[in-house]
Amino acid sequence: MNKKCPQCGLANFPHEENCRRCQTVLTSQTVQNTNDNDSRKTHGLDRAAFWFIKRFASAAVIAALILFGVYISLLRSANTLTTEQQITVDKAIEVLSEKGFEREVSLLRSVAAYRSSDNWLNNYTGHETAYAATNFPFEIITLYETFFTETIDDTERASILLHEAQHLQGANEANTCEYVWRNKKTLGWSKANYKTSKVWRGVQILTKENAPRLFICEGNEMGDCIE
Repeated sequence: MNKKCPQCGLANFPHEENCRRCQTVLTSQTVQNTNDNDSRKTHGLDRAAFWFIKRFASAAVIAALILFGVYISLLRSANTLTTEQQITVDKAIEVLSEKGFEREVSLLRSVAAYRSSDNWLNNYTGHETAYAATNFPFEIITLYETFFTETIDDTERASILLHEAQHLQGANEANTCEYVWRNKKTLGWSKANYKTSKVWRGVQILTKENAPRLFICEGNEMGDCIE
């Protein structure tokens, strides 16, 4: 075993009697004392690391329990969808699946929880007139009555769910509006077929407010640059 110098800390070869760096005499006792000190330091570091990991794990568990409690309270403070409403939602999701939006479909089918009325958080924070609202990171989508009554067909409802699926991933309103508007052609939701729709006009206004650059382009100033 190498002899560690108690003075400068250099590791010397076992046969050396003096430290190669500072010439301190390397007696068996001094080397043993140094090794004992190193052992105590290592043990102290191990205990500190264990304490830190234990405290971190405890904090993580407490945070997870709090979030779970909030999640359950959000679900319980709002109404579930009726069977008929759930069928309507499933049809809209199927449209997204047929058009290739598999990531969003996976979230909407397997992750999202649906409600038909505001939970306590929505009531507290308030929201503008909307067809739907998403609570992130709790992955709860509230579908208002207008989602079912003011939309023309499954494709239009799919466009709303495509919007909410972006919020499920934590996207802000600007990025969400831009994503949906850029993908409306893929979805089959076009001006030619939906320009008289209340939903189309509302989404167009919302997108102009949040992603105005999509409507400012050469030769088509303030028009739709994605058409």
